[in-house]
Amino acid sequence: IKRLKAEVADAQRERSRVSKELEALQRDQKAVEASLDDLEGRLKAADTDLRSLDEAASKSDSKVLQIQKDIVALNKKVDEGEEKTKALVLEGDRAKEAIERLRNEVAQLEDVLKTYQLELDDAAFQLKELRTGSKAATKSLSKLQQEFYAKRKEEAELAKEQSELQTAILELTRQYTAMKTEADVAENLKRGYTSAVAAILEARDTGAIKGVHGTIAQLGHAEAKYETAILVAAGNRMQAIVVDDDGVAAECIDFLKKRKAGRATFLPLSKMLVGRPRGKAILVAKESVGFAIDLIKFDEKYRDAFFYVLGDTIVVETLDEARRYMGGVRLVTLGGELIEASGAMIGGDLEKTPLRFGAPDRREVDAIAEKLRKATAEAERVAKRLSDLRKELADLEAELKDVGGQTSTVDVKASALETKRKEFFTKVQVTKEDLDAKRKKLADTEETAKRIEEDLGRFQADLEKLKAQREQRKKAVLDAAPQAVSTRMKELMANRTKAGDEVTAARAKLETLDAQIKVQTDRRSEFDQRIESLLAQKADHEKRVKDFGASLAGLENEIRGLEKMEAHMSKEIQGLQQDRDDAYKEKTELEGEIDKLGHKLETKEDFATNLQTELHAQEETLAKAEEELEALGREVAGKLPPLDELKRTIMESEAQIAALGPINMRALDDYDAQQKRHGELTEEFKQMENQRQELINLATELTEKKKEGLAKVFTAINENFRRVYREISDGGEAELLLENEKDPFLGGLIIHANPSHKKILRLEALSGGEKSLVSMAFIFAIQEFDPSPFYMLDEIDQNLDAVNAERVAKMIKRNSGTAQFVQISLRKVTLKEADHLIGVTMTPAGHSDLVMKVNLSEVEDVHSKEAVAA
Repeated sequence: IKRLKAEVADAQRERSRVSKELEALQRDQKAVEASLDDLEGRLKAADTDLRSLDEAASKSDSKVLQIQKDIVALNKKVDEGEEKTKALVLEGDRAKEAIERLRNEVAQLEDVLKTYQLELDDAAFQLKELRTGSKAATKSLSKLQQEFYAKRKEEAELAKEQSELQTAILELTRQYTAMKTEADVAENLKRGYTSAVAAILEARDTGAIKGVHGTIAQLGHAEAKYETAILVAAGNRMQAIVVDDDGVAAECIDFLKKRKAGRATFLPLSKMLVGRPRGKAILVAKESVGFAIDLIKFDEKYRDAFFYVLGDTIVVETLDEARRYMGGVRLVTLGGELIEASGAMIGGDLEKTPLRFGAPDRREVDAIAEKLRKATAEAERVAKRLSDLRKELADLEAELKDVGGQTSTVDVKASALETKRKEFFTKVQVTKEDLDAKRKKLADTEETAKRIEEDLGRFQADLEKLKAQREQRKKAVLDAAPQAVSTRMKELMANRTKAGDEVTAARAKLETLDAQIKVQTDRRSEFDQRIESLLAQKADHEKRVKDFGASLAGLENEIRGLEKMEAHMSKEIQGLQQDRDDAYKEKTELEGEIDKLGHKLETKEDFATNLQTELHAQEETLAKAEEELEALGREVAGKLPPLDELKRTIMESEAQIAALGPINMRALDDYDAQQKRHGELTEEFKQMENQRQELINLATELTEKKKEGLAKVFTAINENFRRVYREISDGGEAELLLENEKDPFLGGLIIHANPSHKKILRLEALSGGEKSLVSMAFIFAIQEFDPSPFYMLDEIDQNLDAVNAERVAKMIKRNSGTAQFVQISLRKVTLKEADHLIGVTMTPAGHSDLVMKVNLSEVEDVHSKEAVAA
């Protein structure tokens, strides 16, 4: 409503201004009419005096009388010739209008013909496609039915097979679980793991600890001929446990501490360093069996862990070969002799160890596991195939329905398309006939117009001859008349000519004023209509506001009632949700308690079984030890330490030995080289830091210079823009603003424009014509600052009224002295200011034709002559 009030006020102010202009024009019109009446009276008086003088002269001389008769006769012929000429001009104009109308009708008929032809071609194409698709659908219907029944049969067979596989998987799972439990107990005893390693593996298998992959012995597999050498090279690190990360390792260490189960070595994959063999080791490896790490098979993700265990140890065949390479490289023979990089040699009778690479010989367990894997894979394959088959059946069923529907509706569609094709075929024929008739009529009319032009030229030539003869006779009258009469007649004729010119000018001015009065009257009527429309809209909006207010009150009451209902329902829902959550929590706790008790029961049963088996094994070991002591004649003095303490002592000693690792004799040299490299890098870093600061300072300096240059250019163009816009908008105001004055390169440009008698607006709020004025002012402002060789302007005045279009045209005319302007326009005020005009028309054949071309050679000659003259 506020916007409508503002528009009404603006419209009323504009109507008042137009009314004032109209009153001023009416006053001018009255003054011109009065002046015209006075001039017409003077013209009549001059004609009367001239006629009286002519009669007096005719009475004085018979020769003059004869000439006067000739003049009267010539005047009659001239009048007749002028009437014929006017008639021919009118006839020619009618012929031109008829030609233009016929050309438009021909163009319209050609467009209609193209449309009908496209419709005809489209109908024929659709009919052809429909018939082709109908044949294909009929042929494929039986094929689809056969495929559907075959897939139905396959679905039944797969469903039966899936049921049988599920039964087999359940049975195999039961067998595998029972056999694996027994095999795990035996495996822990046979492998010779420490109690700590065994505890961690048990926690992994029971799910107490996540992220444990297994020991090095479990994760690798070596060939039989290399196994002894690799076992000796790995040593106690065979029992190192591979885990995901250091968090899992910390969890395992805490697990062992709480249960006092001993110590173990953990290899977190996320923290293991990438190992690389030493230079001498690479050379020796080329002449030996190879690196130990390359003779064992494992998953590549465990490479860093295996390198920690084996390092760059090289496997050779014999001890003699190892002696040739010893020193600075770790070597192991196929027989089990170990030579450290420091030169230490370890060998002798090799004690048998229960530790081995890879899984133990569990053929029955592996056979069951293999069957279970195959059955599971086959079940997954069958399930996937069954799912895909059912999707295919659904697609086939839908396709069968579509094909059946197509066969039933194809005849109806074909009939409709055939009717459409015939209809447009008839329309095309009728349109072609009409088009031929119009073209023939157009040719006849053009021939008639050509003939009229020829007749008009001939009559105009005859008319000019008659006027020349009349002038000669009038001159003869003056020559034959007495001197006083002749002088008086010349004065009267001059006065009469002057009066006629003034009358003509006054009438032209009066016609111009009439046209302006009509335009202003129409504009006032438009403003009246607009004001009435805006007032009606305002009243309608006020009424709607009242209606909305009444309905809003009702809706608010309804909303308050619904809110109360919602609050009541929310309380009930919250209570029900609380009851549901409590019940679900209780159910979850009970299920967790049941699972926990079941897990504890299974753990206790497995633990009891393990204890019984271990007790039996320990009793056998004790009996063998007693037999060996008796055979050696040895007696045990005192009480032996507990077995756990002995194992812990052994494990700590092994850990200390493993922690020492191979001694690197080149560590000091490497340290000195790295220290030197550190100094060089530090110096280079300082230089780079200084260069960086210099570049920052240079960038800052260049940015400031760019800002200064931009400020100068912006200020100059802004001043030009204000002046040019004020000139072409009849007193309007405009300016350029930067979005970010502090850092102009991070923002854009804002244009504020204040057209005459309006408020300041952003560029987006202006009308099309106002935007055109702003853009032209911006172009001229830039041109004055930095002119371009030429400008191409395409219908920039199409949204401007006559006054603004004339101002823009005059400004372009004035600026054409420093640059060349090529402008496309349909406005007469623009064409009037142009130095050269080139008209482009469209021929009936659809080609562009130039009405006039500029002779560039002549233009160059003119400029060269002017330059020489200058």
